[in-house]
Amino acid sequence: MVGSVLRAQHEVEILVDLCRQTGISQALESLYDAPDRGVRVRVIVHWPEALDDLGALWAAILRQGTVKHGWAVRSVKTTPSVEFVIVDAHTAHQWQGPDGGAYSRASDLATCAYLRTHFEDVWATSEIGGHEIVFEDVVAPSPDAYRTEIRGLSVDTWDRVIAELAAIPSRLHSMNGRAFEELVAELLNRDGMEVQLTQPTRDGGRDILAWTAGPTGRHLFLVECKRYAPSRPIGVDIVRALYGVVEQERATAGLIVTTSRFTPDARAFAAPLQYRMSLKDYEELVAWVGRCMTGRAH
Repeated sequence: MVGSVLRAQHEVEILVDLCRQTGISQALESLYDAPDRGVRVRVIVHWPEALDDLGALWAAILRQGTVKHGWAVRSVKTTPSVEFVIVDAHTAHQWQGPDGGAYSRASDLATCAYLRTHFEDVWATSEIGGHEIVFEDVVAPSPDAYRTEIRGLSVDTWDRVIAELAAIPSRLHSMNGRAFEELVAELLNRDGMEVQLTQPTRDGGRDILAWTAGPTGRHLFLVECKRYAPSRPIGVDIVRALYGVVEQERATAGLIVTTSRFTPDARAFAAPLQYRMSLKDYEELVAWVGRCMTGRAH
């Protein structure tokens, strides 16, 4: 595990209980120079009222890492059921059980995406100022910190990922938002389109630019990806907003892909715009994944 942490190139996320006997302390120690190497470090820590000797040692490590090396650290009050270290979003080391003794390592997309989604959910609801060592890095990352191309996975790796999703479609719901965008971009690419991921934003809009070229010229499609729970349908406002962007940017058409469904109002709005707007819900997405399961479509 320490070796994979030392090889981290982009980011490391950790959820840790200071009182458990796990190997995360070694990972923390190996991260001292990570920010100097351009690696983002985020740590969520359960900080109980009473710490044993090991917990006090880990607290000292956290304090040193936070103060001297620019880690972003938050705290939670409840004991986590699982502890983990996620390296570059594609390798996860996790510990489970009351004593943290059950260790496993995962590199499949579905497991890593699930753990990362869990981390983001806990991060969003955790405390920023719970302890004296806890602070939030307020320096915004530079544009270079974002990747605007599909992650450099091999065709064989994408074949395996897509095959897993075709076999167990429900795993689509456990992917984090960026991984879902990368999947949709890969599916478009396998259908013969040239694609580019846009920078992550919080204000909606197009997540993917997709082009086709042929005898009729070059056409641009704006694609928005919504990894929503089945109980959260896509409403007309989202469809109307993307259509407005399509018109503003003079694009050929827009496409919304979701792991959920569309409300009747959303369907009704898009119906007369069949050549300008396309809606792909969970059932259609699953069929698309199955069609692209092996190799690239021609």
